[in-house]
Amino acid sequence: FVHVPIPTRNILPLQRANAQPVLSRHPQRENKNQLIYGKENEMVYVFIRINSAGTVLPCSSEQLGTKTWMDQVYKWTKDTGQEIQDSKYCSILENGSLAFKDFGPQQSGIYKCSVSYSREGKRYTRHFHFFVRAYHRPDRSVEIQSAFYSPLCSSATNSIYIHSFLEHLNGLVRNLSCEVFEKYTKCIWPSQERNHSEVRMTVLMFPYGVMWEIHCPPESMSKNCEQDIEDRSKEAYERIHHSIEVLNEFQIREGNLPPLHYKAGSLLAYKVDHCKPGFGKSNTTDGCSNCCIACSPGLYSSLNTVTCATCPLGSYNEHYGKTECETCTRSLVTYHKGATSSEDCVPDISRLVLLLCVFTFGVTPSILFVSVYIVMRLFFPRTKLGKALLHKELEFLHKLTLCDGDTSKKPGEESKRPRKGENSFQPLQAAPNAVGPLAGPEAPPPEI
Repeated sequence: FVHVPIPTRNILPLQRANAQPVLSRHPQRENKNQLIYGKENEMVYVFIRINSAGTVLPCSSEQLGTKTWMDQVYKWTKDTGQEIQDSKYCSILENGSLAFKDFGPQQSGIYKCSVSYSREGKRYTRHFHFFVRAYHRPDRSVEIQSAFYSPLCSSATNSIYIHSFLEHLNGLVRNLSCEVFEKYTKCIWPSQERNHSEVRMTVLMFPYGVMWEIHCPPESMSKNCEQDIEDRSKEAYERIHHSIEVLNEFQIREGNLPPLHYKAGSLLAYKVDHCKPGFGKSNTTDGCSNCCIACSPGLYSSLNTVTCATCPLGSYNEHYGKTECETCTRSLVTYHKGATSSEDCVPDISRLVLLLCVFTFGVTPSILFVSVYIVMRLFFPRTKLGKALLHKELEFLHKLTLCDGDTSKKPGEESKRPRKGENSFQPLQAAPNAVGPLAGPEAPPPEI
């Protein structure tokens, strides 16, 4: 029997986060009120600590600096095509720079800037692109494991055991501003001790409790939170170790339950990291590999874990830093995980196939055919048969005008065209270090 009130996933060993992460493949660091210049024909990656202010993105490169031209016109947009206006989160300065005031996960995304100007009687335009992500340093905690022997093994008794255990541990560390929470409890029957089960309890101890950022705010650069957390965690664990391993003080005094017997040597502790809901670590993120970064569209995180999970089938997420995915409405489905738009929700083609098969072949062959169809489409989409079924789906939906009323396009082409509000330039799909010209109707700028 397992009692799991607070599920967690993929808890990793504690690592020390970089206080000042690299912002792009060309080393730049985030300091207060620092200018982060763009690079023509290249995406600049920027990581901004949540709730911080002072990061400024000039609509220019380091080579151009503050150079001015005649009739300059600046325009900032996001990857959705929405034009950026002054708000409580950001403002556009007189020189065309974008200044962030209170950066949050919802402000993450691709920011595009274009500056048009006149020179020698001709009109020119330069483009700059920034991929801005919100991040925070990992929350630190200690995972503590212990085992006890008991003649009982059930979810009900596990709940009582862990409740009493948490009360005992919190009483030991409360004056250190630490809090202890259950991760999971399970019992194993039979155990090494005759006629007894082994109750294994795993808890998480937060040095400042779950609201530790009140004591160590993300924007604080003066307080040595790392060392403070290390000292608190060490002292708290020493108290717990002395009480459980040395004195064997923990006793169950609730109801008529039999006592627990501590399994000598079972007390273990590990330092772990946690990300806030809506954030997760990414080992592939260039320049901020140990940061908790806002989950991208198509991903989410709902608990204090270290990874972002993929939106399951039948759901989607269009925004950064979300704690849950939206469910497709009106019985619509998605044929792939990690959907990023409501447009990925389509009619369940298997129902239409079933009706057509029943009408044509009868009930039994139809059920068998549809079962094979669903298995191939959902679990083997990369096989030749799976791809062929997908092509037939698109062709069928295309003819029914469910996907696109323009019959001049071939099936599958509609998935390549930009959605409403999107620009044809898709930097998210490019390699991080890719460099290439951005085509446009304007004349190329002359060399400076």
